[in-house]
Amino acid sequence: MITVIHVRNSNYPGGVETTLLGWVKEANREAFNHRLFIFAEPKGVHLRSARVMRDQGLDSEVLPWGVYKNLFGAVKQLVGEIRRSPNPIVHSHDTRADVVGLLAARITNAPFVISNHAWHAVGFKRWLLEFIRAQVMRFADYVINVSEDTHKETVRRGIDPAKSITIYSGIDLSVFLDAPDKSSARASLGIDPGDFVIGDIARLWPEKAIDKLLDATSLLLEKHPNVKTLIVGDGPLEQELVDYAKARGLESHVRFLGFREDVANLLSAFDVFALPSSAEGTPMVIYSAMAMALPIVASACSGVAEVLEDKRTALLCPPADATAIAAAISSIIQDPDLGSRLGAEAKQVVFQNYSAEQAIRKLEDLYRRLAHAG
Repeated sequence: MITVIHVRNSNYPGGVETTLLGWVKEANREAFNHRLFIFAEPKGVHLRSARVMRDQGLDSEVLPWGVYKNLFGAVKQLVGEIRRSPNPIVHSHDTRADVVGLLAARITNAPFVISNHAWHAVGFKRWLLEFIRAQVMRFADYVINVSEDTHKETVRRGIDPAKSITIYSGIDLSVFLDAPDKSSARASLGIDPGDFVIGDIARLWPEKAIDKLLDATSLLLEKHPNVKTLIVGDGPLEQELVDYAKARGLESHVRFLGFREDVANLLSAFDVFALPSSAEGTPMVIYSAMAMALPIVASACSGVAEVLEDKRTALLCPPADATAIAAAISSIIQDPDLGSRLGAEAKQVVFQNYSAEQAIRKLEDLYRRLAHAG
């Protein structure tokens, strides 16, 4: 039995958590035991992530951290868990987890891998975190990138190309096989049958460029007054975005639904999925929208442009370009057959190439090599 100890700073459940749940569901349970360690945060904001992960079947525990940034306590607890685990491998998923994971792995001589979900520093703090992350990566056994573009940037930042690999995250596709029909999903959200619904599911961070989707909504309303935009997710910019929507007079056309776990139900209610981001890795919600055969309008950045093909499986736009997003969505409103063709092709591609089962088999091969090497 190989024990994979995942470490994650998880305040707001998002794509990384969806990735982990998909991997665990498809994992070889006879050969691998996956466990997750989440850092404690002030006001207990980490507890929701821990609950969501436990409810979905991933053994999750909390590492000390809090307002005093208890690095020693977190490393000490993780070292103890590693020493109690058979054939441990430490797998970290963000900068804080990288630092704690590396220290604990070196103390215990356990293999150490890093999942790199994106490079997209916005502001000095994020730049500093990515700088620290790049330094830690030099000491990892492997860096697992979610796209070729992310891999290239990892190598550009000085990581040994032999240690930097690409494994597309994949998604648990079974979740979308029994999704509710559109009318039921819309009724549950109080949406009128005649509305055209644009949706995005994202953590509300700067790089998600939700303000650009609000700008696009304003432009679309000039020609399509039945447009409604649903923003699903929470994060530090939530109130700022709510205020921005009010300032633009969009209160009756934009709804902020907060954090939701019923992703398939929400996607069923959408007519188009929009991803206006200024930077991305390969967001899990793209796979979800593809699995639901939704027409997608997305920024052509990093892994997004690797998974989606313009005019075949999506309409791709320059990153964070409200005018281009609005124009692409308008073309789908005016030509429903275009949307249907894009959605059908995208669904076929995701089921063929991007399942969680495909991803976890590749990861398990890597884990085995590391365990045997030790």
